[in-house]
Amino acid sequence: MLLLVCGAAVADAQSQSGRPYKALFGGATNDPTVQQSLDVTASVSEGYDDNVLADLGASSAAGPAFSGVYTALVPAMNYDWVGHAVQISATASSSFKYFQPEHQFIGTSHFGAVGLSAGSQATRFSFNQSFSYSPAYYYGLFPTLTTASDVGYVVGADSDYAVGAKPILAYDTSANFSQRLSARSTVTAVGTFLYSDLSRVPNSRNLSSYSAGGRYAYGLSRYANVHFGYVYREGQYYYAAGSQPAVSHDIDIGVDYHKPLSFSRRTHFDFSVGSSLLNTPSFDLVQTHGFQYVVLGNASLTHDIARTWRARLVYDRGIGFVQGLAGPVVSDAVKTSVDGFLSRRMDMHVTAGFQDGNVGNAHQPRSSVRSYSGSARLQFALDRTWALFSEYTYYSYTLGAAVIGTGGIPQALDRNNVRVGLTVWAPLVRK
Repeated sequence: MLLLVCGAAVADAQSQSGRPYKALFGGATNDPTVQQSLDVTASVSEGYDDNVLADLGASSAAGPAFSGVYTALVPAMNYDWVGHAVQISATASSSFKYFQPEHQFIGTSHFGAVGLSAGSQATRFSFNQSFSYSPAYYYGLFPTLTTASDVGYVVGADSDYAVGAKPILAYDTSANFSQRLSARSTVTAVGTFLYSDLSRVPNSRNLSSYSAGGRYAYGLSRYANVHFGYVYREGQYYYAAGSQPAVSHDIDIGVDYHKPLSFSRRTHFDFSVGSSLLNTPSFDLVQTHGFQYVVLGNASLTHDIARTWRARLVYDRGIGFVQGLAGPVVSDAVKTSVDGFLSRRMDMHVTAGFQDGNVGNAHQPRSSVRSYSGSARLQFALDRTWALFSEYTYYSYTLGAAVIGTGGIPQALDRNNVRVGLTVWAPLVRK
């Protein structure tokens, strides 16, 4: 379920670290002189999954699940148009997995998104609409380095962490408007809406959540801003007693800091802090009462290694409305990544993540949510349009006994997945 599986990976790594050369495979995707582009990629691979029952929706906690060999096909298309003041991006992808032991397609997925960013340095507007039709996922349960504000971003498409076979249809909408008031001050308005149709999943109900608010930021110095803001967020969980929504009031008063560290111009440190008042209805064995105060924040450390490698460490404490769970998750998450080029033909990308939290901020072992994830990918370019790749993915999670999940999804899961394959990249339009 990888979006633009390998072609985009090389170009992204290249653009992020200021590479001294273009990658051989897909190198033209990072050409700043190209105003309009249409790329088609397709990968075919053979893989081995040690927990096929996870895709079948059966519990893996009761005992060892059977393993299986599968064949995967991932076609994808990406369109970009960059003008003087407007950027438009659109993407679509599918993933087909044929498991040989079962002689059937399991885990077929479809994704799509369109995004728009327009304006000037003083005034900026962005809009993004995505959809996904995929097997059950706990979106947000595994930390990610991708931000939902990116134009053309698809919720859940940057992971391959299926935890059930029944499909979920999800729509995600986000909008952002910013206006510079002066050389030091900026005001921003934000809004999001997420709707998940779980009607095909047994014993499940649909989930909807939205947020709306704004922020005022004032520059204290070249590297630091102080901000004041408020965001109202609401998630409707039909598992909750009386079907009452979960509500959070994000009181966003804090500091944003971004500066290269003094000992190295290649190292940058960022952090931001805030807070929220969370009101979660009681459900099942987890009891919550009234508003709870939650400290929010995030920090990141980025270091460029030599001229072709980059290491990144991200920490985030936040509140998320996770599909398939019966309440908002308050969690601490850490994720790290290392990527770079071994040569012009070969690149590597490694990630590891950990997340620990509770549903409803109840601070009870029975309401705990914990996950681990990791991946490693190595790619070798045969020429400009063909590349070989190998990939390993690991993920696991455990849910407390009182956490109500989507029907057919286990309370605990541990899964290893490895695959090798071939990717073709076809640049259909370059203007």
